[in-house]
Amino acid sequence: MRKSYRVKKESEFQEVFETHNSVANRQFVVYSLDKPNQLHFRVGISVGKKIGNAVHRNWVKRRIRQSLLELKPYLRQDVDFIVIARPAADQMAMADVKASLIHVLKLAKLIDPNYDSEEKKLKKRIKKLLVLLSLVSLTVVLSACSNAPITNHSTGIWDGWVVLNFSRAIIWLSKFFSDNYGMGIIVFTILVRIVILPLMIYQTRSMRKTQEVQPQLKALQKKYSSKDAATVQKLQAEQKKLYAEAGINPLAGCLPLIVQMPILFALYQAIWRTHILRSGTFFWLQLGHPDPYFILPILAALFTFISSWLAMKGQPESNSMTTMMTMGMPFFILIMAVSLPSALSLYWVITNAFQVGQTLVIQNPWKIRREREKKQREEREKQRAIRKAVKRAKKSKRK
Repeated sequence: MRKSYRVKKESEFQEVFETHNSVANRQFVVYSLDKPNQLHFRVGISVGKKIGNAVHRNWVKRRIRQSLLELKPYLRQDVDFIVIARPAADQMAMADVKASLIHVLKLAKLIDPNYDSEEKKLKKRIKKLLVLLSLVSLTVVLSACSNAPITNHSTGIWDGWVVLNFSRAIIWLSKFFSDNYGMGIIVFTILVRIVILPLMIYQTRSMRKTQEVQPQLKALQKKYSSKDAATVQKLQAEQKKLYAEAGINPLAGCLPLIVQMPILFALYQAIWRTHILRSGTFFWLQLGHPDPYFILPILAALFTFISSWLAMKGQPESNSMTTMMTMGMPFFILIMAVSLPSALSLYWVITNAFQVGQTLVIQNPWKIRREREKKQREEREKQRAIRKAVKRAKKSKRK
């Protein structure tokens, strides 16, 4: 902040103090004096000796000055004011200093009472978006969680349009196999998985790119670990740069998942809620009853485990959450499949078996590891060549 914006002389400080026009919060006290003919505001900063040593006081003063510099366009111009730091301001992070200053300046009517920092505006926008998504998701879930049977008289967007037509498609396919509803479920499940395969491929590639940059991302987070505003902004800028260089859109991986889930859930609901699909037989199975030999539950759990294990195997590094999901999901599927109708167990077996094949084709962990090791080897060779070139250049200079 330029010197023309500062209250410097002791007499000027005293003039502001004598107005007794002050407000305070826990961290700061602000005195102000109106100057109607002034071109721009002037500010004085006072940090008392109760705040640590000289290093601490300078640290607090710098953060106050930086915060005021960021707030400069939003402050009243026809005023002189003094900011006094109280002991509670010691060791505050940059973001906290700014938030506390905004609060006390609003009390002093030196800044627009409706002013919000950019961080707060962003948080509000994100909060509104999350609330909207939550309401939409809740509406879909509540409309889709009915256990009422699906019939030709079912109404509503979810039951009457989506689930009913999925059910009709399965029954129609079953006619090609002498009304074998088990085969109808298998064929329709495979067809649905093929239709959404492009989305799955896009999501998988996006996730793979994100996983590849995780080591660099963690290194950046370690480098910029401080929580002050300047460091956080620097970290965000470096993350954006890293994502841009790797061709990653952080939100792109979520979109295919949002599209896929209603389709897969509609397929699940069509099988679960269509009585006729659970009335037939398929090999040893009564589709409306649990598998008496537990073969389908075991296969469903096994394919779930293999799919998760293959996906984890291709990651550059794993964490406890990934390991827990890899072990936990198969167990959850096994427990559910043991007690639910075989029609659903058959669906789980086919969809998870398809997932295993899909992973081996488009996300083969051994191929990914070979490519990653080759890239790392090339990078090491490149760095070695650079070091040799530098060493040769130094030798030639000595000669």
